[in-house]
Amino acid sequence: MTQIIAGVFDDNAAADRAIEKLHDLGFADNDIDRFDVNPPGRHHGLPLGGDEGADKGAKGGEMGALAGAAVGGAVGAVAGLVASPLIGPVAIAGGLAAGAYAVLSASRWKRAPRRTSCGRPA
Repeated sequence: MTQIIAGVFDDNAAADRAIEKLHDLGFADNDIDRFDVNPPGRHHGLPLGGDEGADKGAKGGEMGALAGAAVGGAVGAVAGLVASPLIGPVAIAGGLAAGAYAVLSASRWKRAPRRTSCGRPA
């Protein structure tokens, strides 16, 4: 029967010392597995990214979405008015409905809840 012994350490140095003690007791490298559990948003330490809890460049993005929806809605409404002699009132109603939906959808955008770092058992 296989036995599993698990440990939680405060830092890498403490985990390294525990592994060295296991080696001193006769455990082979293939008998020991080690892994780290990172807090939310801290998945990577590389300069490429992923080591930030939130993207600082995204701050204010909701206003950009709202402005884009408003411009898109206005363009849609104008396109509907221009097409009205050809297509009729359906084009006007469709353009206004699409614009209103875009503006309402963007204005109801909600910020994701802020994540807190997860604690581990003592």
